Amino acid sequence: MDVKYIGGKRGYLYDTQSDYDNSPMESYPYPGEPGFTIYPTYVTYTYLDTDWTSHELNITSTNDGPLQWIVGAYVYDEDSAQELHIPAPFQPEFDTFVTDNGAFGGVQASPWPDNRATRDIYVTQDTIGVKSRAAFAQIDYAITDAWKTTLGLRYTKDTKDAEERTRQACFAYATWCPVNLPPEFGFRAPLDWTRSILGMRPGVLTGPDNGGVYEDGVVNNAYQDMSDGYWVRNLHKSWDAWTGTAGVEWKPNADTLTYLRYSRGYKAGGFNTGAIQEFRRRSPKR
Repeated sequence: MDVKYIGGKRGYLYDTQSDYDNSPMESYPYPGEPGFTIYPTYVTYTYLDTDWTSHELNITSTNDGPLQWIVGAYVYDEDSAQELHIPAPFQPEFDTFVTDNGAFGGVQASPWPDNRATRDIYVTQDTIGVKSRAAFAQIDYAITDAWKTTLGLRYTKDTKDAEERTRQACFAYATWCPVNLPPEFGFRAPLDWTRSILGMRPGVLTGPDNGGVYEDGVVNNAYQDMSDGYWVRNLHKSWDAWTGTAGVEWKPNADTLTYLRYSRGYKAGGFNTGAIQEFRRRSPKR
């Protein structure tokens, strides 16, 4: 018999930026507010760092008899970190935020006011870990010189873990910003409205802790990280399947091959991570 090992490691780093507002306009005065200038030059930054490793071990028969076989095992691991953020780099008001009724109740000055380094108005961050394990075997048996049968079986289990983080802001005067600020914060105050956005998405802030039911794959309600103000949710899900193949072939001469084969495949499900949506899991495919 022969023993064969196949291994590999691959990774890539994707780091790019693009024009988000798609406009040549650099600034304009806000009507009716002397001294208030809007700078609509927004930039989208996307960062993705992914690494894959795989290992496969095969043991194959090498005899001259009618029965040939192969058995093996497969291991695959993937780690991915992705970030998307959109800053308003020339808008000084976004140096600090006020926050909606997150962990503190009511609108108030943000405990995480310093946004000067980036002036981000939209951020999503997610990390995903993937583990796939499989074992397989196949036999081929030559009934005669012309007839051969094949039978193969594989078991696969996939596990995925993810953490998604988000923080989003808007100007208080914007009509689509749903929170009315108290007068003491002023007309120009940027609002961290992440809590309000998540509250509009069924199941995101509710779970067994407060009478609801977690969606399949959700580990916890979205919660506010008190170290930086980001909202966080964790996901975990495993999928597994038995797959395989069966077939028969007839080869009466060197120029003719007739066969009948059945095969069943499988692809694991996944998560739609990033902005903490209510629909974030994809079902497996068979």
